[in-house]
Amino acid sequence: MSKIVEYFSGTEVCAGDVMPWGNMMVEGTKFLICSGLTGRDPNKKQEYPELLEREDFTTANQAALNVCPHNIEDQVVLILEKYKKLFAEVGISFDNVFYRDFYTIRRSDFPKAWRAMKKWMDKECPEYFKRPRPGVLALVHGLDHPDMLIEIKMWATIPESAGDTSKAITGSRIAKWFPGPTLGGDVMPWGHVIIEGKKFFIPAGLTGRSFGQKQEYPELLERENFESADQAALTTCPHNIEDQVIIILEKIKASLQQAGTSFDNVFYVDYYLTRRFDWPRAWRTMKGWMDRECPKFFNKPRPAVLAIMDGLDHPDMLIEIRMWACVPE
Repeated sequence: MSKIVEYFSGTEVCAGDVMPWGNMMVEGTKFLICSGLTGRDPNKKQEYPELLEREDFTTANQAALNVCPHNIEDQVVLILEKYKKLFAEVGISFDNVFYRDFYTIRRSDFPKAWRAMKKWMDKECPEYFKRPRPGVLALVHGLDHPDMLIEIKMWATIPESAGDTSKAITGSRIAKWFPGPTLGGDVMPWGHVIIEGKKFFIPAGLTGRSFGQKQEYPELLERENFESADQAALTTCPHNIEDQVIIILEKIKASLQQAGTSFDNVFYVDYYLTRRFDWPRAWRTMKGWMDRECPKFFNKPRPAVLAIMDGLDHPDMLIEIRMWACVPE
């Protein structure tokens, strides 16, 4: 159904060092699209109390919400064990991984994370690092919880032996859902999917820019001290996350319709926020909107990454959402 055709390893050499990433060619019609995974302890309840919406929320004074080991090595091992279990369920292995992203909050942690991953892979998949995969290392302002130090996202091919070849696919579709993980009794609002086919809709991330306002970028935007409060004339977004989320979802709805598809066919979602405490309100707003427009959307959680960024395209922007979708024949 799909396979890695060719590796292009060692494409970047820096002062004699071959960087541990490369490029590759994949072909086929069936792929596993995974959420980013973090070092959450699967035995601890993952509640989102009101404390998480306080601007002064920090790890140090919230011992009751401790959800991860406090060192990056243990978090990496937890993440890899989760992927191992998921891949076994699908009938594949780390050998089938063709793409991975690393999101870390401290650059200084990455060498330790890399060594922990290398040590784990040397036992579980010794050939893995002989063929470096494409990917991105991104330093983000924060992840879903202040205890989290790293999130890793992996996507994989599904070989013929692991897939049903009885039906020819000419468009594309979501072939199988793997619901979100259950952590301490809570079902997380994301999961993993298998997609198959030949036609997909890959849109840009969208923000809460107001529809009716001119979106100029005058020289003021190049000033280091540019702030929203100083530039009322340049206001481009509502100043609350709820309204921005609704504008984004309306834009995505129009884009999906233009491509001949719908929210039912979305197989991947990214959320980029500038403030962690905005996320609960954004999530409730999205849930309320989807309950009207696509009531079954959250019955089958999509793969996703939630990243806290230092900023988006304009200081007024609080959130950007990106969705990818299958396009049925």
